[in-house]
Amino acid sequence: MSGGSWDYAFTTFHGVADRLALDQDPLRVALGAQIKKIALAMQAIECADSGDSSKANEVLPIKEALKLRTHIAKDIAAKLRLAADTLEKE
Repeated sequence: MSGGSWDYAFTTFHGVADRLALDQDPLRVALGAQIKKIALAMQAIECADSGDSSKANEVLPIKEALKLRTHIAKDIAAKLRLAADTLEKE
């Protein structure tokens, strides 16, 4: 891979994800798993921008990384609904 269009920034994301994966704190491990998906998306973007692959190859990794935000937002919304329902019953 010739890469370099993003100065291999994805390697930093991979390093952060790998380090968090080894932590004892489950929250850090979970964060590391999310960052790993972002790292894969950034790697695909760099490959596409460097001409090593087509832009089509970056679509799936980007969608996977963006699912994280959607999943978190849905989880927060569900918890807020539950809290509101609980307050209404009191």
